[in-house]
Amino acid sequence: MDSVDQDRLLDEAMIETRRRWGWSQEQIDEFQRERARDREALRQELAAELRERESMEYERRHRDRASGPAMLDLFVPAVGETREQTCAVCLEDFVEGGKKLRRMPCCYHSFHQRCIFDWLRFNRRCPVCRFAMTSVEEQRALDRAKAEAAATCGDGPEATKRRRLDPATD
Repeated sequence: MDSVDQDRLLDEAMIETRRRWGWSQEQIDEFQRERARDREALRQELAAELRERESMEYERRHRDRASGPAMLDLFVPAVGETREQTCAVCLEDFVEGGKKLRRMPCCYHSFHQRCIFDWLRFNRRCPVCRFAMTSVEEQRALDRAKAEAAATCGDGPEATKRRRLDPATD
């Protein structure tokens, strides 16, 4: 029996009780309208809470991902240049001439490129030692700081363009 059937049976039982208590049909109709309003308010409240939870879960899942530039900056080692012989994500062996490898910047753990990129899209920490790479938010802050520094030093895009056009400045 689903919740709609249970609600209907409960309503019928409550209405029957109120009839026995001598309620008029108008009072019973008002009671039913109030119950319907309460149910709708509860549905809306639960829907809002569900949307908020889903939003928080999405934010939590995507907040801790590695930045794209940090991922692309990962060193590309050859198979013989790695400490490991297997990828810790997919557990497959590194094969000469096989899948491209990438190495984490500080801990030097190596993985198949596809495996580590898929991992870092959701979690910026090394799957082996939990070393944290630059997050998306940190990368945005770095980019903003770099842009502000370039603007105050006169090294912005316009200054670069002027230098290319004016050979006397070189």
